[in-house]
Amino acid sequence: MARGRSLYTIDRAPFESALARAEADLAGAEARPA
Repeated sequence: MARGRSLYTIDRAPFESALARAEADLAGAEARPA
C-alpha cells in the first residue's frame, strides 16, 4: 500500500443526484409565493 493513497473511492453519483434533487426542490419553493 503506497503512502498517501486512499483505501477506497467514493461513488459521487448518489450524492450528485441528491444535490440536484435538493436544488430543484429549493428552486420550486422559491418560485411559489409565500
